[in-house]
Amino acid sequence: MEPVRMVVWDLDETFWRGTLSEGGIEYQEHLHETVIELAQRGIMSSICSKNDFQAVKKILVEKGIWDYFIFPSIDWQAKGLRLKALIEQVQLRPNTVLFLDDNPMNLAEAEHYVPGIQIGDEKTATHLLASKLCIGKDDQKLSRLKQYKLLEERHKDAALASDNVQFLKQSHIRVQIEYDIGSHLDRAIELINRTNQLNFTKRRLSEVSEEAAAELTELLSHHWVQAGLIRVVDNYGDYGFCGFYALSNVFEGAHLVHFCFSCRILNMGVEQWVYARLGRPPLHVVGDVLADLKADFVTPDWISYETNANVVNLHAAGSKVSLGGITARGGCDLSAITHYFAPLFEHVVGEFSVVRNGIVFRTDHSLLTAAACRGLTYEEKQVFQSVGYVEADFTTDLTTGLGPQAIRLLSFLGDAYMPVYRHRSSGARVPISGLPVGGIAALSGERRSRVADIEAVDSLRDLLEREFEYEGVTGKDLFQRNVLTIMDAIPDGHIVVVEPNDSFSKDGTLVEFNPRLRNVNDWLREVMNGRDGLSVARLQSFVAFEKEAFSANHFDRMVYFRFFQWLCESVCSTSRNGGIAEQRVAELGRHV
Repeated sequence: MEPVRMVVWDLDETFWRGTLSEGGIEYQEHLHETVIELAQRGIMSSICSKNDFQAVKKILVEKGIWDYFIFPSIDWQAKGLRLKALIEQVQLRPNTVLFLDDNPMNLAEAEHYVPGIQIGDEKTATHLLASKLCIGKDDQKLSRLKQYKLLEERHKDAALASDNVQFLKQSHIRVQIEYDIGSHLDRAIELINRTNQLNFTKRRLSEVSEEAAAELTELLSHHWVQAGLIRVVDNYGDYGFCGFYALSNVFEGAHLVHFCFSCRILNMGVEQWVYARLGRPPLHVVGDVLADLKADFVTPDWISYETNANVVNLHAAGSKVSLGGITARGGCDLSAITHYFAPLFEHVVGEFSVVRNGIVFRTDHSLLTAAACRGLTYEEKQVFQSVGYVEADFTTDLTTGLGPQAIRLLSFLGDAYMPVYRHRSSGARVPISGLPVGGIAALSGERRSRVADIEAVDSLRDLLEREFEYEGVTGKDLFQRNVLTIMDAIPDGHIVVVEPNDSFSKDGTLVEFNPRLRNVNDWLREVMNGRDGLSVARLQSFVAFEKEAFSANHFDRMVYFRFFQWLCESVCSTSRNGGIAEQRVAELGRHV
């Protein structure tokens, strides 16, 4: 049997001795205390009784216990269908519900109408607190009970509404996202392991709390994993953290590792809203769920995103409506940052590196981005496509007008790592991924054996030897021309370049990482000097603890989150020709 999450009480000859409609009753104080203790363990109590509603309520109100019962069902109808409806309203699985009744016929009826429900008689009630199935979880503040009372009140109003969508709009449902999972690890684990009806992936963690914490912490330690706890608030109150997602976003493509929600927000559309805001990434649904992310709703327009002080104080910095959107072009670092903008903006476009045929096609090279901004001739397109690029690689949203508060986020890490080849007949220059800086000449022996798709790389190598000339990494003049081309093509908004880290801290000592990175940074600052609308910031400046830097250019999730906070609040409070556009690098890269 599964742990009990709700006890449904019969009253006559069960919760109290005697029959209320036939005269006096003997109130059982020890069961009164049992209901309270169960609530403090996070286990709910309800009522399914054949009795007069007002008469029962009067007694339980006088005893001070009425508000400890959720969704009480008290009338003279048969109990089977009422139990079924009650459990559907509370949105629990029958296997987690225990029905107590002194009448064997009522117990048999319950099992018939609610397959899987646990049953017990009046003797069972006496020993509930000692049962291993009723251990629950410490909830002295009765937070779970309060949230179910909100659900109860909301359900009553929904039943009176003539139009469900209108009721949802009038409820003013707001979603908040908490990204600091480490501070709420227990709740994230509980959602992963305990939710069922709205757990889409059903990837469980260990039942041993220490092991579960270690497993989830290890998952969240990867810089390509983004995660959030979903908090829901509406006119009825705060439902607490009732959803969790973990999104793996790597070159091969994003997919949801965890996507789970508490049943207390069922039928609000929250899971559809979150899924849409995450960009509808691939999701392998395991088992039965009570919501269809594709069919139920497109994107619920009755839900709004509500920021809080732990995320970003938009209301203090400026109007959310004035934010035009964000376009990011670059590698995994920009993908990690852009993730946090998805709930804020309707227009969020990411042009990120991808893997095709075992070769990484990077978009964070100034030559490729400049080509996308100015447009390619037919002949140039043929050259790019001949080495594996596709149309999406040399097209861009950067040149789309989005308004003065739009953000264009760029990085040029590829200029330090990708060799450039010049097409002999056309003169077109193409950055080539998947090869060392030394070009095809350096791709031999052990280095060649590490390539994911050797056949594809060998084919590329043959093509480069026949039709191209190796030029090496981008030089200063070409790089700066590319950056100026990109800047001139962007019509409005803020251009923020994430500067690659040319050094990192190791055991308290600053170590130079790559001299080519330092060159790119120096050239970039020269271009920036004296020009409005371009800012440079370094992710290393947002590292709070040394352990958050996994390498020179890969960081803990919270580093990207702090960068997002700074970037969003700075842009909200400035315009293109002031503030962020005129601050110097040292000020922009301040520690948060």
